[in-house]
Amino acid sequence: MLKLSKCKICASQKIVVIKEYVATPKLDATWEQAFQTALQGKESVSIRLFLCFSCGFVFYGDVLDNMELEMLYSEEHRYTKAEISATKPGRVWELQKMSDFVTQHIAKKRIHEALDVGAGDFVALQKIVTCLPGVHFSAIDPCYDQATFGNITVFQTMLEKFDCSKQYDLVMAVHVLEHVGDLHAFMSQVKKLTREYLYIEIPFQVGPGLFLSRGVNAQHINYFTPGTLKTLLGYHGFEVESEEFSTNGFRYNGMPGMIRILAKKREGGEVARKVNTVLVSIYYLLSPVIFLKSKFF
Repeated sequence: MLKLSKCKICASQKIVVIKEYVATPKLDATWEQAFQTALQGKESVSIRLFLCFSCGFVFYGDVLDNMELEMLYSEEHRYTKAEISATKPGRVWELQKMSDFVTQHIAKKRIHEALDVGAGDFVALQKIVTCLPGVHFSAIDPCYDQATFGNITVFQTMLEKFDCSKQYDLVMAVHVLEHVGDLHAFMSQVKKLTREYLYIEIPFQVGPGLFLSRGVNAQHINYFTPGTLKTLLGYHGFEVESEEFSTNGFRYNGMPGMIRILAKKREGGEVARKVNTVLVSIYYLLSPVIFLKSKFF
């Protein structure tokens, strides 16, 4: 397990512990699986929740390394629960919002080949396929052991081990970045794979529940605001073209909201987007979910 001492986005050491949790196999099924695969021999682990005072990023400072993450995710087999997942009211709402965004902002782009990083249960990817007819889709998923899923080509691997010699017109990471241990290593691979466009969708979960809850999430280890997500993308040469930030998701799926971004790859290095949004993060951390109406950064 990695013990971090600096921000995962800006590398600043100006980080403060908001809360420290103790995780055990008895917390929930996901933690039980984590202790059986990646954390064998341990009875408990301490997890620190950090706030960076240089860029405002909120994240766990104690995370599984790439090998441990691979051990955890290679056993998930989310696609076996796809039918149940796809019919949940919150997921139906979320998928419709995603489809609307893709149709409005991506469908008119000249895209021939697309790659989905972390297909999971394939439900979101199948929805996107219907929005982008004529596009050939490939996907990466460490637990899916077939070469195809319908008409989708599938690579059974982690992104960190994927051959990045080929580029795709569109690369997608739908509900993935909140799981990633090493964000810059991940984004470096994404940049190599992207010819032009990158679509990111992540849950917005920066709120009082993070430090008021006794529980700790085994998989969601990064807590982005739109500002900190743009900062990460800027470091890797992506400039935001379209974005959607909703803070009304709680009544649908129990999450405070959702962030969707379509970014374009810019050649020549970083895009200037290094903004200190610590006050924004603190505002959200202290604001009750149902009153979140502001659209900060």
